[in-house]
Amino acid sequence: TNTSSIREAHAHLANGGTLLLFPAGKVATYDFSRRKVRDHPWNRFAGSLLRKTGASVLPVYVNAYNSRLFYALSLLHPMLRTAMLPRELANKHRQRLQMITGELIQAREFRHMGSDESVTTSLRLATELLKPNGAALKKSSRLQFSPLASSLVDKPASASDALRLQIQRQLLQLEKSRLVSTDTYDVYVAPFEQLGLLKDEIGVAREATFRAAGEGTGNSSDIDRFDPHYLHLFCWDKQHSRVVGGYRLGRVKEIVAKQGLDSLYARTLYAFDEAYIEKLGNPLELGRSFVHPDYQRKPAALDLLWRGVGRYIAKHPEFNFLFGAVSISNEHSDMARALISECMLESFQAEQHYLQDVEPLAPLEVSGKAWD
Repeated sequence: TNTSSIREAHAHLANGGTLLLFPAGKVATYDFSRRKVRDHPWNRFAGSLLRKTGASVLPVYVNAYNSRLFYALSLLHPMLRTAMLPRELANKHRQRLQMITGELIQAREFRHMGSDESVTTSLRLATELLKPNGAALKKSSRLQFSPLASSLVDKPASASDALRLQIQRQLLQLEKSRLVSTDTYDVYVAPFEQLGLLKDEIGVAREATFRAAGEGTGNSSDIDRFDPHYLHLFCWDKQHSRVVGGYRLGRVKEIVAKQGLDSLYARTLYAFDEAYIEKLGNPLELGRSFVHPDYQRKPAALDLLWRGVGRYIAKHPEFNFLFGAVSISNEHSDMARALISECMLESFQAEQHYLQDVEPLAPLEVSGKAWD
């Protein structure tokens, strides 16, 4: 990054050209402390160039590695690393390298950042978050090509007129359980045993939703052992006779009194005891929330579900606390999941006295985070 090169880069971008940057300036090496191949620190020139030119940026992650011999010799001396580069270039002949592109980032996205270093760090983070999660990719591809997954998304469960008529009769029986009504949608809440055929409608819609995110059960319907103990809040599309989405509501103290602590879904993910429940007062457990893929681009769907939750709480003011698990899909890379998790905890973490008695059974542990 000498002066003449910097001037050329600025002029090239000013003329509408495209510039390919490798901001580390060196080949990545093995980091023993993190037990992974890791890029060197990025030169702040990347951030400086963006701030001064107002250029847009397209992050690209190259998912490729050099040989083990290269990384071993790199640890001995930098000159050995340099000497090995021609060999590493030659052995890539006829190999396919995976390049993953992100979304185009406009310069205005970085206006609030006050330094070249902070912009460069953000660019590196945007790039490293593109790293694929191998296990998740295998899982999603296995589900993606399942014939059942295709049939669930392509056609609604309630295909026959006779079935629709039966479901309409059951919805009429749930009239007193309706929480919200609009021209197009109704929101109901009811115990599992009162749902009748709607159990299958909810289960099939839930499976289609989670399967599309790589988290399906592999069954035709996602109904588990916890469902009978919970209330089911769901949004119904009156025009197309379909489940839009839903929530599962657990009256915690009632469930624990009748079925025991292990009948709470949250206990499969977190360790806590009845003393913790007492500390919360009279809580509701929320979980298994979903919006069918066909409705995910319609803001009204999630809004109506939350209006339904709010209406239920307004009708039952004895419930003073909401808690539940929020899943982050394995479709995201480990780095992306760590970023989402830490941002949520940084901005919305509950008070410490609510957290000290709860431990996750499988904590999210990610090393080599770009923001550390």
